[in-house]
Amino acid sequence: MTRNFDSFGRIERHERASRSFEKVRAGFAASAAEETSLLAFGNGCSYGDSCHNDAGLLVPMRSVAAIESFDPATGILQAQAGVLLSEIIGFVAPHGYFLPVTPGTRFVTLGGAIANDVHGKNHHLRGTFGCQLESLELLRSDGVQYHCSLHENEGLFAATIGGMGLTGVEKSAPGIWPILMRCVASR
Repeated sequence: MTRNFDSFGRIERHERASRSFEKVRAGFAASAAEETSLLAFGNGCSYGDSCHNDAGLLVPMRSVAAIESFDPATGILQAQAGVLLSEIIGFVAPHGYFLPVTPGTRFVTLGGAIANDVHGKNHHLRGTFGCQLESLELLRSDGVQYHCSLHENEGLFAATIGGMGLTGVEKSAPGIWPILMRCVASR
């Protein structure tokens, strides 16, 4: 199937072949045999052409966008890569939590925030988005899913954060931080 994919950086619209995540999961081996490259495509909020794959297929990740679990006691959220940061914020804010790092737009996917290792206005205090991750699940082109963290598959974990989607397709668990204030003082 082909469709148009736009990017945030006003790069010329491109029509690319796409494949659903379900087909990718089932067909990684077939893609490798065909020597077809696959690249995850989030919500198209990357500047430039980083979310385009001229030589292969794009995998639209917005179809894989479930919040799988949230523990209000620990603030740990497990979500799929296609979830928008705005959806995460809307889900956790009523529980008194907020993302510790948010880029200039809340319409970035979780996978895109990890793949680009985005930063916010509080970079000097909290670092990048990747600094907040506890672990992630990574589906590699060999069809094997890996649990990656600072203590397990450390190399894959480090390479995936800011890796532009080149290490595989991720499902992740960012740490969510408590909101410090629920109201704004005004005069």
